[in-house]
Amino acid sequence: MPDESATTEKTHIVVGWDEEYESVFVYQAGDGEAEADPRMFEADVPSVLWEELLATRRAYNELERRIAELAGFDPSVGRMAVCCGEWHGDVTPGKRWFSLVLTASGSEQVWPVRDASIASEETRAAAEARIAELPEEFHLHYGSANRLVLVRRDRFRVKEGGYAPIVSRCHRCGWHRDEHPGGEADAVLPAGEVTV
Repeated sequence: MPDESATTEKTHIVVGWDEEYESVFVYQAGDGEAEADPRMFEADVPSVLWEELLATRRAYNELERRIAELAGFDPSVGRMAVCCGEWHGDVTPGKRWFSLVLTASGSEQVWPVRDASIASEETRAAAEARIAELPEEFHLHYGSANRLVLVRRDRFRVKEGGYAPIVSRCHRCGWHRDEHPGGEADAVLPAGEVTV
């Protein structure tokens, strides 16, 4: 261990307690960085000790990487180097919707300044039918406007939205399903179900 008294050089740090991991944390910082958080504190420590900590962290990270590689993990791609025999994961189904959008007014003084989604339907036909049922002119109360606003039906349009199905990586080895033996469509699990 270096001799702390042999140097007067100091490194400014922030120190605190991480409740989630139940451990202390320290990092180099500028003056005043901890002022906004009452759980963090600032101090000056001997620079020689700080350099020893950084060297120890580098050695720890290298040893951890070597152990992970010996276990078969490939850090360059974030998964096991070899896929396991069968894909185990989960699939979240996609979803589509069709929003009833009130188009922007074109004026900074008239709401909505930007297109506003008022409601949604599961099909385009249902969204178009809902617009067709609206009166030609009517008052609308919308949260961001915080008042009744006179709007016209002809300012509404239908906008498609949604997201595609999400397929997880294999929970055992991290490989994508289409790269995996047994990863074809028949291996899809019901939404939310995970096999481990």
